[in-house]
Amino acid sequence: MSKERSSRTAGAGSKNGSRSGSRLGPQKSYAAKSKDPLRRPERRNASGNIIAPEGQKNFSNAKALPQHAIHLERLLPELLSFEQPADRVVSRYFRSEPQLGNRDRALIAESAFAILRRKNEFSQFASSGEGSQARRLALLGLLSALSEGGLGSANRAESAIADLAHVLKTGEYEWLQRFATVDPNALNPLVRNNLPKWLWDAFGKYPGEESREALAKSLMHPALLDLRANTMKTTREQLLEQMNALGGRYQAIPTPYAPDGV
Repeated sequence: MSKERSSRTAGAGSKNGSRSGSRLGPQKSYAAKSKDPLRRPERRNASGNIIAPEGQKNFSNAKALPQHAIHLERLLPELLSFEQPADRVVSRYFRSEPQLGNRDRALIAESAFAILRRKNEFSQFASSGEGSQARRLALLGLLSALSEGGLGSANRAESAIADLAHVLKTGEYEWLQRFATVDPNALNPLVRNNLPKWLWDAFGKYPGEESREALAKSLMHPALLDLRANTMKTTREQLLEQMNALGGRYQAIPTPYAPDGV
């Protein structure tokens, strides 16, 4: 009886072991995925800044991280295929990467849209340099987002390049510096204004040759945030004074046409 019970117990143990092994299957799969540096959980302090693991660089004050460039490289092939609307492609990518925080998503999204807005200009400059084309486009997108998108230390290319210190590899710092010093007036109008020829020609008819350059330049920047003053509680002048008293890098100005707009 004891031998029979022990054999049954052993058999039950082997069955349970196989079952537990099958239940651990997904965990093993997840463990394999966790080796991907982009899927590794990040430790953050009370302010939400990333805490570097022991023995690694301290990224707590970094504006851009290596994984931001890697995410852009992964996102660009589908984004530049133009088979789906850009915002849908970006949203779907973020759903597949739930570990990304709000600031990560903001920087990646703004960089991606900057690449689309300045595709002609970026593509021409990215035809030279080291690394893959996607890598070079990603760096130019990050540079634009950090210098013009309000996500960097200041609205200057020099500050944005400094913000990319943790991202740049050997030779890329000088490469971005060369891009920052390119004279836009020396570029072909189609490259400088990032427009296809048919649209550039159409702008020549309306609004006209004198105004099409200004219109094209305005289309290369993110849209401004427009607000309406609640005149039942304040005036536009009072609102402008209060907003500008807060300081920061942005300045509130009156809209040229709407009487209550800011």
